Amino acid sequence: MSTLYVSYQGGQGTPLVLFHGFGFTSQVWLPLVSDLITKYSVYLVDLPGFGNSDLMDWDTFKAKLFKQLPRNFAILGWSMGGGYGIQLASEHPEIISHLVCVGASPKFIKDGSWPGIPAIFFDEFSRKLAIFPVATLQEFVKLQSGKELTIELSKLAPKEAMQASLKLLKNWDLRNNLKKVNTACFMFGRLDKVVPAETLKIMQQLYPKFDYVLFKQAAHMPFISHKNIFLAELNRVV
Repeated sequence: MSTLYVSYQGGQGTPLVLFHGFGFTSQVWLPLVSDLITKYSVYLVDLPGFGNSDLMDWDTFKAKLFKQLPRNFAILGWSMGGGYGIQLASEHPEIISHLVCVGASPKFIKDGSWPGIPAIFFDEFSRKLAIFPVATLQEFVKLQSGKELTIELSKLAPKEAMQASLKLLKNWDLRNNLKKVNTACFMFGRLDKVVPAETLKIMQQLYPKFDYVLFKQAAHMPFISHKNIFLAELNRVV
């Protein structure tokens, strides 16, 4: 039987469920937990195929997630985790009280006037990751956080999970899904090299009811690089 890892971290207040990005696990949120539990009941999730969670299909993921969470909760999703949040909130708006996406887009790949990662660059990253997984992920982490982080081979997601997630990111187009979401906040870093800040302007036009934040000195991980400002914005919208 497949396992979905959900860890309750404590706290009181609005249940807040945290979804990590590609190549990471729920551990990426640990620097924020002590602050978050002063206002929220915090749940960390390893997305399918990462950390302590097995690879599974979407319906299995939802079923296992809902079994371990309160009836209503807010989602904080970073990068790929934001995509999971968008899809979940669009399918179950009665359950998701708030959706906050950081460095995330309803479509990650550039498409016409839609900003994103050029498909040719994405395919090259996928190729390098398959051949040199550790070095490629270390380069990716440094690019987005500005820090050298040691990635242990034993903690890497299985190749099958990596490839499944890359396929998901390449094919995701959740722009219509967003029309079904009740309330959301999208946070962008002006220096982000994964999700261009230009996405904000287009989304403001298409989804004017949502809230938007631009961190002018941040890249793809504002919750790490500008933690205090990020927390202030999170507390404002949730």
